[in-house]
Amino acid sequence: MPNKQPQYYIESGNAAILNISLSIFCSLILIGFLSMIYALFVAYIPIVYFNILLTIGLGIAISFVSRLFNSIFKIRNRKKTLIITIILALFGVYFQWIWYLLYISSEEFQVVENISSFFSLLVHPNWVIESIIEISQIGVWGIFGFPRFNGFFLWTIWISELVIIVYMAYHNYTNFETIPFSEKENQWFIKEYIDTEFEYISYKQKFIDDFQSSPYEAIKKLEKGNGIRHSRISIYKTKMESQYLFAINNVIVTQKGKGKEDITVVLKPCFVDKLFINNIKNDYRIKKSSRFEF
Repeated sequence: MPNKQPQYYIESGNAAILNISLSIFCSLILIGFLSMIYALFVAYIPIVYFNILLTIGLGIAISFVSRLFNSIFKIRNRKKTLIITIILALFGVYFQWIWYLLYISSEEFQVVENISSFFSLLVHPNWVIESIIEISQIGVWGIFGFPRFNGFFLWTIWISELVIIVYMAYHNYTNFETIPFSEKENQWFIKEYIDTEFEYISYKQKFIDDFQSSPYEAIKKLEKGNGIRHSRISIYKTKMESQYLFAINNVIVTQKGKGKEDITVVLKPCFVDKLFINNIKNDYRIKKSSRFEF
């Protein structure tokens, strides 16, 4: 790679209709279960602050479900995965409403017995909407001795709930790293990283120029960093180890001990040869990345 511009990884954008359909279908099954748990807590523990945390949690959970099945079905199109996540979040809101209506209309709720009722409401959104309108007129609960919330105020709460769930699902998904995919081997790259905190790279373009001239020497010149400001080097490889990617990020720990990090890209994932990787592995300890990091 000396004296050549780095060949950066570019997402192919492939997302077959069948794969998208399977990802959405499988995600909806799991989200249906999550929305049932969510509706159960909302129905039986109507504590405002607790419900806000639940709402945020459901949105984040939907983003992880979307990430999981988009990965399983090999959807490598960032824009489409975000659209899928928004669709799943909207379905999550709809599902939790169905479960909520079943909860409040049952003296003793039984999951198995209510499955058929769930699907009946699922395919009749007009029934769900009519029930929601009726609840908005009557009201369902109040706090601190105040009368039941209804009308405009209740609709405001429900719309806020929808916005929070969709926003948290979308926002959390945008925080996920784009996983490189090998079209050659039809599989995701496996991520590893060098178990060393290198110095924070202040002059990014100079480093890239040095890396372009001599990748190995550019890495060897880096001093050790510290726990607050440092750079992190990642290595991506395919299962057959026929392709390698190399990436570097600057890291600033903003809240020490709480895992909060401000990450900026120094070197986007770029293809490197096996000799360079072997030299790096001989000089540094390599660790596998956790699934939660990827």
